[in-house]
Formats: sequence, structure tokens, C-alpha cells
Amino acid sequence: MSNQVFGRTNEQYPKLWAALTVSADSTPEELVEAVQELKIPIDITSQPGLWGGFLRGGSEVLSVKSSTHYERATSQDHATDLMQAHLIEVLSSLGRPMVEFYFLRVRRVVEEFQINGALAALEFAKQEGHVKHIALAAEGPTMAVQSVWQFHDAFEAVLLRPEDQPLASMAAERRVGVVSAVPNEFDNFESQKTYLVTVNSVAQVNQLGALMHAV
Repeated sequence: MSNQVFGRTNEQYPKLWAALTVSADSTPEELVEAVQELKIPIDITSQPGLWGGFLRGGSEVLSVKSSTHYERATSQDHATDLMQAHLIEVLSSLGRPMVEFYFLRVRRVVEEFQINGALAALEFAKQEGHVKHIALAAEGPTMAVQSVWQFHDAFEAVLLRPEDQPLASMAAERRVGVVSAVPNEFDNFESQKTYLVTVNSVAQVNQLGALMHAV
């Protein structure tokens, strides 16, 4: 799978990304080392503090999903503060000044002041060089995600599930890069798509590596 320009980031990224999760099959250190060898983007959402300990000061392309604390914000400033707090926590765990992709999680319809506050924090972080690309993670009903995305065009990438086809069409219209979230399955990949694959063992990472060279 060759790299190609990813949406309107105007940058090239690998077609396979790895989301790290813990299991008894491999130690966290072994898992990180195996993924590092592939030189693909790494998602650390499951445990930023754990993975950050093995990635401190490195140069890997990293992605992380936001917390959902902004959903309980009582004002726009409160939402901004909650989002900034999570980003500071992530960057501190990594010992880095920037994360490449920060995905705002949308699970349900939220108040406009909540989404405005969250995006204000991310826009500021981007200006300050702490976030390279602001992205959207679709986790709730399609209509809930559309209600956020329809009026906010800050997103350069979107993380979608197989059932989110209407959102994929919207991404194409806006030239937003699409990452398809899949579990640790390695069949039916399309060479033109970008996938975030959940991995929890060195064996699964090796399967990813074989797939990269086979397609």
C-alpha cells in the first residue's frame, strides 16, 4: 500500500494505521517496537500514559481521540478548558510538543456552545503548533455527527465506522481524509482506502506489515 496525499492535509500518509491496545500476548514495549518498525501512524487513545512512556521524544506520526468531557461543559469557556486539559495531559505523557492528528469524539448531539468551545481549544492548539490536524471521530448516530459537522468545517480528517457511508460521502464533498476504523481483521482491504486497525500483539503487527508489502 503506497502513500498518497491524505485529504486536504496536502501530506502523504501510509494507508494503514495501528491503534494500540493491551493484551497478554505481547508486552507494551514489544508492541510499540514492532509498530515503530513499520513506520506507520500510531493511535494511542486506549492508554496515552502507557504508550507515551515508550514513545517519548520520538518522531512517529501519532493520533489520539479527545476525551468526551466537553459534553458536560456548562459554558463555551468551560468546554475550551476541558479540551485543553486533555490535550495537555496527552502531550505531557508523550513528552512532545505536538500530536499529528487529534480526533474530536462525537457520540451524541451536543450544545452549540460545547462544540464551539471544544473547537476553539483545538484551533488555538493548532495555531500554537500543538496539533497538526484537527479531525473528527464518528462514534454516535450518523445524524448526531452530521449535526456537528454540517456547520463546522475545521476537520481535515474523519474516523468512520463501516456503517457511516453517508458521512463518507460528506467527506468526499469536503475533500476530508477518511480513516476507516476496523478491529484486528486483515481481509477485504481496499488499496485506495486508509484503515486504522486495532492491534494488541506483535503477531498482528507482523500481519499488518505483510499486508503493506502484499497490496
